[in-house]
Amino acid sequence: MKRVILTLSIMLMAFVGFSQIDFTVDSDKPTIDIQRPTFSENSNITPGIQLENGAFALDDDDASYSTMVRFSLGERVELRTTTNWDSNLNLGFKVNVFNSEEKWMPDVAVISSFNLNGLSNSTVSDYRVVADFDDMVDKLGVTFNYGKGDLFNYDLINRAGMQNYFNTVARYQVLDRLGAFGEVQVIDEDLNYNVGFTVLANNNWVFDVHGGSISDENGEDSTLPFFGGGLSFLVR
Repeated sequence: MKRVILTLSIMLMAFVGFSQIDFTVDSDKPTIDIQRPTFSENSNITPGIQLENGAFALDDDDASYSTMVRFSLGERVELRTTTNWDSNLNLGFKVNVFNSEEKWMPDVAVISSFNLNGLSNSTVSDYRVVADFDDMVDKLGVTFNYGKGDLFNYDLINRAGMQNYFNTVARYQVLDRLGAFGEVQVIDEDLNYNVGFTVLANNNWVFDVHGGSISDENGEDSTLPFFGGGLSFLVR
């Protein structure tokens, strides 16, 4: 029942806000830049307060929900909190270390997250280094993440503990409002895949849909399919 109420609440919020959207894109304003729905993070700092909401379904399991709230603390620092609306609450920050003006030089950021199980039992859940080539080739960007984390702490699969990982994602601007991405994540000997699309309603609202496969540690050399979607918006 709690998940049904949550789903209805998110849908109501989306429809109310969607009805007020101006579908023009203002070139004088920065466009919302979301972290979801990839495994990877980029180096960009949100220009305001940003909410990224999504649902994720793994194989035949019920959908899980998550919300990330991102707060700008300046041009180079961002505070964020993430919840799965059940028992997990994460607090983290991103620091933009370097912004390159050269096409073949990356923007660099560092990110740390902490799983809050009470102040006396808080643990590091993720830390990573981000190298972000925003415009490597016209309309094409590539991002690399290297780090260590408890990557599946939303009980999506029966995996626990901190693990080294490497992510790479390629993003392509298909149309002015439509972007596509393909992503690979390497964890030990496992490979996870993720592909999807983002649709820009205006500078402040974006929708996403994605799907792929995740390695199943309960079955040797097997994978589990997943799919998901979300709605994100920026408050300036």
